[in-house]
Amino acid sequence: MTKEMVLVEALTIEQKEKTFSNTYKNWGASLMEQETYMERERLASVQNLTRDKLTHWLYGPKQAFEKNPNTLDFYASIETVVRKMYIKRCGSYQVQEIEVFSITKVFCCEEHRIEWRNVRDEFEGMNVFNSKERLEFFGAVISDQVNSDISLNSDIKAIPSFITWTCRFREKGLFILRTRFNSKEDIVPLINAALEYAKKNNLSHILFWNPNVEVLAELQANYKAKIAEKCNSIPCIALFNKLPDEKVEWLNCENYTWI
Repeated sequence: MTKEMVLVEALTIEQKEKTFSNTYKNWGASLMEQETYMERERLASVQNLTRDKLTHWLYGPKQAFEKNPNTLDFYASIETVVRKMYIKRCGSYQVQEIEVFSITKVFCCEEHRIEWRNVRDEFEGMNVFNSKERLEFFGAVISDQVNSDISLNSDIKAIPSFITWTCRFREKGLFILRTRFNSKEDIVPLINAALEYAKKNNLSHILFWNPNVEVLAELQANYKAKIAEKCNSIPCIALFNKLPDEKVEWLNCENYTWI
């Protein structure tokens, strides 16, 4: 009979400290003594980013937590940090400040990792594909022109145009993570590099998420790109309090951003 699993908030200092010591073997043992690692974790939890905003979650058998809410016998741990975000509802001119949660750490002890699959096979990305080539960087400094859409203060005077991607082998596609095109002339050469990589790896399509108007025009003019409205959440980002029939528009946010 499968155990009923739950995710609960850590109630005691001992439970939080146990999450630190659990991660030490895999994340800290090769770098430092355990007490140094533990002190580092304690210090990290009281910084401006995390103080009064960090929550430790424990994943384990429901029966164990019901029997003893302070139990140290849990299978995995998760940390979340609450942050501020702005949202404007459809039909309203008012911008609201809301809270969002960043998942900053997920860990499961080796002896319980078979149990972690209770979450879902897809959660871990069970299909593994060997890399048979060395990492290549497609791109070069094509133009010194800096994108003037948004003014930013930076010590870097000329960041080159670039494109980064990841392979989605289940969908047989190349997923564009992030782009920077300093000029219109930079778009096609970098997209061609992505197409070349996709073809080399037998990936049938390339997927862009939320390209700007200029990039979209080039995609449609040169590659006959199709537009589709995405119904599910993109990786790392989900909106749970969406109103019925409300359309969500993400601004200045790309796929790989962690929010």
